[in-house]
Amino acid sequence: MKKLITLFLLLLFLYGCDYKPIYSNLNKTDFFIQDITFKGDKNLNDLINRKLKRYKKENLGKKINIEINSNYSKISVSKDPAGITTSNKLKATVNFYIETTSSTETLNITKNFTMKNLDNKFDEKIYENEITNNLTELIVNELIIYLTKIK
Repeated sequence: MKKLITLFLLLLFLYGCDYKPIYSNLNKTDFFIQDITFKGDKNLNDLINRKLKRYKKENLGKKINIEINSNYSKISVSKDPAGITTSNKLKATVNFYIETTSSTETLNITKNFTMKNLDNKFDEKIYENEITNNLTELIVNELIIYLTKIK
């Protein structure tokens, strides 16, 4: 009987706390992207375009036009005594020029990641692609949060 009452109280508290995931309102946007133009790094632009595709569907919200200028670089950070690179800094810089019916704004986002080189170059390239995908995801999430705040 004691276990039953404890279970009942536990369920009552859990259902009463009104838990919601942090990004549950991310799909409820009051805007749509009417037009996107890309300049700069092709691979980075393709990743951004795929992630913004769901916001291109027309709805009743604000119309937004975006011009994207991207740059991706891989810079050697450290080398061993033989002169072989041991780690690289991956840097993704994206400049967004956002145009709505009432205003024009600029958003600059830069994300960095320091990556150690792997012995197998194939595995290193796969790892670099995963990191680039993750950096792009962070950039797009920051853009969407910024777009939801535009009046």
